[in-house]
Amino acid sequence: MNLPSGYQDNNENGVIGFCGKLDIRPPYQREFLYEEKERNAVINTFKKLSH
Repeated sequence: MNLPSGYQDNNENGVIGFCGKLDIRPPYQREFLYEEKERNAVINTFKKLSH
C-alpha cells in the first residue's frame, strides 16, 4: 500500500490518505508551513513507513 492510496481532499472537511489510516489535514487544522527541520522530520517518517 502506498501513501496516496485512498487519498481524498475534502476541502474544508480535511484531507485523508493511506486508505483512511492517515489524517493528513484534519478539518480543524489550518494551512501552515513547516520550518525546514520539521518538514524533513515528516518526510523521513513517511520514508520509514514505506519500507
